[in-house]
Amino acid sequence: MLAEIQMGTKDFTKKLAEKSGIDGEKEELLGVENMIKVVDLKREVHALKGELKVNKKTIEEKDKEIERLKSQLNDK
Repeated sequence: MLAEIQMGTKDFTKKLAEKSGIDGEKEELLGVENMIKVVDLKREVHALKGELKVNKKTIEEKDKEIERLKSQLNDK
């Protein structure tokens, strides 16, 4: 019975490959390629989040400096 199922699966895969124009090996490689792209995108998102935190700190520091300078102007 298992052999029949495997044969049916092979036939289905062969028919699908014929209709799509992509063979099984290329189709498997597309899946791997997509996984690699996902990993790369996750790394890029992580790096951008780090940059965003740094930029946010810089903005907060500049805002504090602006408030300090405004306070000095008001005191004069």
